Amino acid sequence: MKYSMAIGILALAVANGPVQAAPTVINPAVGFDGWFEWTDGLGQIDNIDSGTGYPSTPSTSWTMNLSGYGSFGIDTADIGTPGDEFTLYVDGSAVSWTSTGTGSAYGGFAATGYETSTDFFQASKSLNLSPGDHTFTIYLSALATGINNGEGHIYFSPAELSEVPEPSSVLLFGAGMLGLGWLGRKSVRRS
Repeated sequence: MKYSMAIGILALAVANGPVQAAPTVINPAVGFDGWFEWTDGLGQIDNIDSGTGYPSTPSTSWTMNLSGYGSFGIDTADIGTPGDEFTLYVDGSAVSWTSTGTGSAYGGFAATGYETSTDFFQASKSLNLSPGDHTFTIYLSALATGINNGEGHIYFSPAELSEVPEPSSVLLFGAGMLGLGWLGRKSVRRS
């Protein structure tokens, strides 16, 4: 009985795949300032370390709920060994960085021997997103030679939210303006 129960639990775990950690939730009014890590080469990051005002959680992505249209920036930098590069995914799709370059390791954190290097990957992305839930993930697209693990820093600026008129309101306003124009044109013809 014990063995059949253990086999059943194992079969369920294999069928459902590995347990995914819940994403780290970002408060749009605060943003996020923290770290991420990878331990097994190219691909999705393995862990998000605590950010300012956030508990440390074993997570591989971030999520943010916007109550209005949101504008904010994401800045990231390699801090382990020069040579790592990142790709940003927003809502499951790769997006290009607004700007990329190289510089010194964030806050002076670097592997021994690289403290003065200015060859660390850095990238920024400006985003304008619609209201709703959005997910952000970092993937490693290049690794430092001979090293399969490392750390990066990421900063989500606080979101500036704005209300945009609903499409039906814009259509109603446009129809009203057309109606006024038609009435004005009709009255000009009569005079």
